[in-house]
Amino acid sequence: MATSERHEERLKEVIKELREEGYKVIDLEMKSPDAIAVKNNKIIAVEVLGRMYINGKGWKNNFTIKSKKEIYKMFDDVIIKTFNYDH
Repeated sequence: MATSERHEERLKEVIKELREEGYKVIDLEMKSPDAIAVKNNKIIAVEVLGRMYINGKGWKNNFTIKSKKEIYKMFDDVIIKTFNYDH
């Protein structure tokens, strides 16, 4: 499965989970952040990140959670979920 397909599959799962938790969620369809969730008057960025296996060092994110939180600091919070790239 291609990376973009894995990303979209994981994003759909995350959106479903958030809706089940009572969030209203808007999928931004290939924009950044991946989605926006709203609950209790808080606007939350939703980001799905791929992780890649690097030379026996384990699974690593291309972006750090800290950097994503900095990029989306205009939101009340950031929800970050991951998926693994094929290796």
